[in-house]
Amino acid sequence: MLKSNPARVWARGEQRGPEAAREPVRWGSWLRLVGSGALLAVVIGAPVAASWHGLSSAGADSFGLAGGWSALVPLVLDAAAAYTAVLAVRDVLSGDSALANRGLTWAYAAASAGINFWHADQVGGVPAALFFAAASLSAVALWDRTLRALRRDQLRAQGAVQAPTPRFRVARWVVAPKETARAWRVAVIEGITEPVDAVRMARQLAETGKGPAALPSADLRGLSTADAVRTALRELGADKPAREVTEWLAERGVQGVTTSYVGDVVRRDRGKGEAVAELPSGEQRLSAAS
Repeated sequence: MLKSNPARVWARGEQRGPEAAREPVRWGSWLRLVGSGALLAVVIGAPVAASWHGLSSAGADSFGLAGGWSALVPLVLDAAAAYTAVLAVRDVLSGDSALANRGLTWAYAAASAGINFWHADQVGGVPAALFFAAASLSAVALWDRTLRALRRDQLRAQGAVQAPTPRFRVARWVVAPKETARAWRVAVIEGITEPVDAVRMARQLAETGKGPAALPSADLRGLSTADAVRTALRELGADKPAREVTEWLAERGVQGVTTSYVGDVVRRDRGKGEAVAELPSGEQRLSAAS
């Protein structure tokens, strides 16, 4: 009978320790994703089913479509709205504008709601008309909110979403209203998210008598944000990803600089021969001009 060496077993446990620690995190992420998808399917599927039933009844009762032909009405309206909604998601995931497909989705939904309201009003009165019309609009409204969340996540991953302003406690506004107001103003102008950093900068600016336009870092103080970006490119190298440039600036107190702004600075300097921005579909990278 073979016996395991305790030292080897312990070593194997140590080696797979980090992976084992990450497994619950991965499973937790998958469970949240599956749960969110199931919830989305339920809350969107219910109004879609109600709208489909109302349009099918309208086709049979009011349009003279007997048998399976009554399904043509929801296919023409609700199915078309679902197709344009899928196209809108494709636009968002590819980084294109989804305005046209979102507009078509709402147009089909409005037509569906109108027919549902008209038919249900004849059959069940105003309450039924309001319910079936709301069902047609509710599905599209929930889908549109999901689409906006996807777009927001995509922009946040690209660094194109500005950091939120710091939130100061009510007690601080009561005890030190003037200093808190100065800190909030500095945070908005400089893009600072931490209340402690905003208060510290406000006190430093009050001591030196400078306005909030002065940058807090010692080696970047007095530079504009664009010049701070150029300084970071000279220090890191023009071939560094734009995300590393923003992180380098944030470590030195320059908050709120996004990767898209770094690309804008490089594009403005392109004509001067200082740098060229290459903007692939993934992460922005900067390269020296040829």
